Amino acid sequence: MTLLSLPMLGLLGLAGLVIFLYFLRRRAQSQTVSALFLWRASSERPRSALSLLWAKLGLLLIQLLALALIVLSLARPVVTSAALGGGKIAVIVDGSASMQTRYGSETRYSEALSQAERYIKNARPSQLTILQAQNESRLLVPLTENIDDALEKLKNSKPTLESDANARDLIEILRSQGDLKEYREIAFFTDRIPSNPVWKGLPARLVALGKPVQNIAVTGFGVRLEPNRNLGYSVWTEITNYSEAPANLQLQVQADDQIIHSVMLTIGPNKNTVHSFEYSDFSKTRFMAQVNLLNGQDAFPYDNQRFFALAERTALNVLWVGEANTFLERALLANARIRIARKEKLSAGDDTSGADLIIANNAKLPLVSQGRWLIFNSSVDQLIEAQTAEPAQKLSVFQSDHPLLRLIEPNHIRIAKVLRSILPKEGKVILASGDNPAVYALEMPQLRLVGFGFSLQESNLVLTVDFPILMKNALGWLFPQLEPPVPRQVGQAFSLAGLAHEGLEIYGPNGGLLTVGESQSLVEMDNPGFYRVHSNQEVRYWAVNLAASESEPGAEAVQEPLVKSQESETQVQAQLPLWKYLLIFALFALCWELFVYDRSLFRPTAGGPA
Repeated sequence: MTLLSLPMLGLLGLAGLVIFLYFLRRRAQSQTVSALFLWRASSERPRSALSLLWAKLGLLLIQLLALALIVLSLARPVVTSAALGGGKIAVIVDGSASMQTRYGSETRYSEALSQAERYIKNARPSQLTILQAQNESRLLVPLTENIDDALEKLKNSKPTLESDANARDLIEILRSQGDLKEYREIAFFTDRIPSNPVWKGLPARLVALGKPVQNIAVTGFGVRLEPNRNLGYSVWTEITNYSEAPANLQLQVQADDQIIHSVMLTIGPNKNTVHSFEYSDFSKTRFMAQVNLLNGQDAFPYDNQRFFALAERTALNVLWVGEANTFLERALLANARIRIARKEKLSAGDDTSGADLIIANNAKLPLVSQGRWLIFNSSVDQLIEAQTAEPAQKLSVFQSDHPLLRLIEPNHIRIAKVLRSILPKEGKVILASGDNPAVYALEMPQLRLVGFGFSLQESNLVLTVDFPILMKNALGWLFPQLEPPVPRQVGQAFSLAGLAHEGLEIYGPNGGLLTVGESQSLVEMDNPGFYRVHSNQEVRYWAVNLAASESEPGAEAVQEPLVKSQESETQVQAQLPLWKYLLIFALFALCWELFVYDRSLFRPTAGGPA
């Protein structure tokens, strides 16, 4: 029992006043009578010391009991016990992809719903809120007192194919429903044990639903275009067996809906393997890897496919000015199909309109006003003033978030000399050697230029692993349509920024047209597969996959507190107020006192009037 108004117990000091007044009561007074022999004739019943004591103190004890009950009721006593029900409860049900793992005819999600329903009925909360946890967690039932309606909405909920939830997002949703200290308990039904410290101090309870199952998964898939035209694509696939027994399976790889590779594999229990092969058809852009289990039933078939999309390999007409460089040519071939026309020198009157890209290596260029340019150790009249080279210093980063430096380690690059160059105000220095730009980008109306202020022959750049990546980034910045799509996960959103809304159409994996409003800037990707985007007569594909972590076995079925907080448990228990009952008992005590004080009021006298 807990007293919410503990200072009210000070009123028990009134007991001293009651005792004082009791002993000041009027004593028996002497009365004058005509004769005493009438009284002597009456027989006097013997009285024990105990009854004498009760006659003197009985009424006092009843009065003190009534006072104690009244004071205790004013102190607002409550009984705190979860068994009494009541209070505010939050139920979180994991709705991520792994919850669709099957156990016969049941799934982890259906088991979670059953256990959550039993928990709610046993807890008997006065208020309830229900959340579904996944990559984009949502509020299934706002805080309500209608428990039956909340249970009905919980039964009708469905799992998703998204990844696990962010703990901070769940906490924010709970906080939107009220102060976190008001929750009697937060029950989390999941196959993953959350370990985020944000749960510290909260009355959270974990109900884990994992069981060993037979599951194989494509956990990795990639396609890389090799610079050598004779080699073509390099395709690799990682397959993991999450079962306790060996798995016999068939791996198939498709390119644009055509099977290009098939092989039988055996993988040991809780092992993985990587399978790779080469493919030479440059026209393919959409690849899918699929595995089929041959010795058993896969409990989680949603991870048996994985998707990968390449950018369309649009042919580029390249005008190459200046010295040839085999390393640069191979790096460009790894990212686009290029047709090269060479020229030793470029004059002001030369026509460059037929070139998609102009490359200048150790050359001096006339004034340029349009086109896409990639220049090395070169100058441009009236635009980029480049003078003699001077010894280079250690490179420093000026624009660390620029797309050119994506996945690049600038400290790997060493250069011997750098041109003393002056850029226009539109130029952005990305890497600098002292006061001189080493790598820079220039964007003006109808003009895009990426420049390197040093010679490739006087640096180690072409020998580093960063060089092909840097050239890939440069082409992606010069030609955004060549930027390869980054594989996304289910539940993530595709940004429409940079795409014209006029004529924009987006098709899902099932071929259905997705609705895109005028003001809509994001498109949710709820299913794995290829999403096709049409914009300005351009077609692009995005590959969307399940998160690889969803294939991992879940935690064994346990039920335990996430945290043990004595203070939190005291604050959040259901509370039953007792003051009403104490006042009723006090009233009974006062009635009892009245009965004991004057029994004649409640008992008729024998005989009649004298």
